[in-house]
Amino acid sequence: MVALLYFLFAVFIFCGALGTRATPLVRRDLPYQLEDTYQGYSFFDGFNFFSNSDPTNGQVNYLGQGAAWDAHLVSVTPDVATIRVDNQTWLDLGAKRNSVRVESRRTYSSGLFIFDVQHMPVGQSLWPALWTIGQGDWPTGGEVDVVEGVNLQTTNHMAFHTSPGCYLDTSAYFSGTADNTNCDANENSNQGCGITSPPGNSYGASLNAAGGSLFVMEFEPYSGIKIWRFPRTQIPSDIISGNPDPSRCAAHHNQHYHLRRLGR
Repeated sequence: MVALLYFLFAVFIFCGALGTRATPLVRRDLPYQLEDTYQGYSFFDGFNFFSNSDPTNGQVNYLGQGAAWDAHLVSVTPDVATIRVDNQTWLDLGAKRNSVRVESRRTYSSGLFIFDVQHMPVGQSLWPALWTIGQGDWPTGGEVDVVEGVNLQTTNHMAFHTSPGCYLDTSAYFSGTADNTNCDANENSNQGCGITSPPGNSYGASLNAAGGSLFVMEFEPYSGIKIWRFPRTQIPSDIISGNPDPSRCAAHHNQHYHLRRLGR
């Protein structure tokens, strides 16, 4: 278990020609352009370290930036950033385990977000996730869970958590299984609405064994929210070239796995 409790990843964010402060409901017909890259040595320059008590009341102690570096729970190479949970310390019953949670300093109102995950934590009592939240009080601002699972879960679960009135649009094309359509965080014990990916290498040990994946989220006011996963060996050429074109995803039926939209 010692070698499994860490995230290896980089983040690439592409925005349309109007930039990150787009006027609501403006359609983007122009190509995406690279806006920000969070990778390697400079990765943590773009993030704040969350060190408050866990909002979900987990048995975890989030470390600030200095403490996280001192405890060797974060590290970087030229291309990759690593975030770890402490798996070296024997704890007394009920004691909280040291870990790391980071939040981007910059906010985005729209764009194409590419998460290159090479390795993710695996094990009981773990809850590794990549998610975005809106500004303002939660859940009014909304939450999108791009990568999420608990314990020894083997498939990725993507979810929305919102204020009342939002529902998962099950008429849109997606693979996987819709497990709830009401996104209201006040209902169903904050289950939200979500889709569990089909069997495959989308989460946990199987994802690590396959060399990781690219998780891609498109967030645009005019078209809703879409999520894809591309296995390491099936990354589309437009992403590799640095010119991602989500409209081409319809041609990648054997390469992309998850697409979902939010309806009202």
